[in-house]
Amino acid sequence: MRGDICDSDIVHSIVNGSDAVIHFAAESDVDRSIWGDREFVQMNVEGTRDLLAHARDAEVCRFILILTYEVYRELQ
Repeated sequence: MRGDICDSDIVHSIVNGSDAVIHFAAESDVDRSIWGDREFVQMNVEGTRDLLAHARDAEVCRFILILTYEVYRELQ
């Protein structure tokens, strides 16, 4: 299902009754965090926090967060 992670009504309707949540929505582009820091924080921090809260309230048993190499850096 697709929707704006910052739209609480959409997130609630999607999460409610789900067994699992897989979160791919985070922004990972470093340049976007510099030039669009407000949007970056809105999506990554506040959106993820809200998604976790809805999953907790709906008693979802699995929450999977997919991150990119930009978070972990390349393995060498």
